[in-house]
Amino acid sequence: MQKHEAAVERNRGLFNTILVVVVFVALIAGFLYYLNDNAKDIRRLSFEKLADTFNASVNNAHWQWQAEGRPEKIVVAMYASQLSEEKTLIETEKQPMYMDGKGWPKVEESAKGCTKLWNMVLGFPLEVDGYEVVVNFHSGESLTGNKIDSTCRYQLLSGAYFDYKMKLGQVLKLEYLN
Repeated sequence: MQKHEAAVERNRGLFNTILVVVVFVALIAGFLYYLNDNAKDIRRLSFEKLADTFNASVNNAHWQWQAEGRPEKIVVAMYASQLSEEKTLIETEKQPMYMDGKGWPKVEESAKGCTKLWNMVLGFPLEVDGYEVVVNFHSGESLTGNKIDSTCRYQLLSGAYFDYKMKLGQVLKLEYLN
């Protein structure tokens, strides 16, 4: 009888150990899922902010072009992300930005041109929180049959993207691909 009770006790101990391991693994899996889900929200918010910054930069270039008398190119200053000790902006570089006849940044109509546009307008690499931003160009002729609708699409692998209509200077709101 004692052998039977000892076997039952060993089985109960093994069952308890397996139960503890299963509960622990389930808690860790739930925690990782929660963290990953929140990380997507943070990337989405960062990307939305980036789309707003892109829009503001394009509009600032347009108004600078207007104020300077509509020249063929303007000079855009880039600034450091932190203020100096005197609490003033620190200029890091100046670069020319060619403008089209309507006052929007002018680049080659291709994915390469869209990448150059990103660099001219934002001045930092194609990434958001360590995730690469994929660049695509869609000609207006293929989209709507109208060249004016040529679009640069900036997209994260998660599916979030925003479009920039090159000839109109419009940043279209952030969307998601399924």
